[in-house]
Amino acid sequence: MSVKDIQQLIQYVTDSQGTQIGVVVPIALWEQILGALDGGERGLSAIDEDEPKELILSDLEDAVRSTRSGMMLPIEQLWDQVYE
Repeated sequence: MSVKDIQQLIQYVTDSQGTQIGVVVPIALWEQILGALDGGERGLSAIDEDEPKELILSDLEDAVRSTRSGMMLPIEQLWDQVYE
């Protein structure tokens, strides 16, 4: 959903001078926002929730094969890649 789509669904609350002071958000949209923020019920981000199980298993098998063959990286290097 794009920002433009979201803007079309919400309603702005204004004060007597016309200043926006709040937003009314439809429940379905609010639940989507909360799900995106907290990673869903299983603690996974949306991209992980939608990833096919076969792809996850394949990635895990590749990681195990790499580890068994000695293709490992120092933890410091891995953390550096996370924060890039």
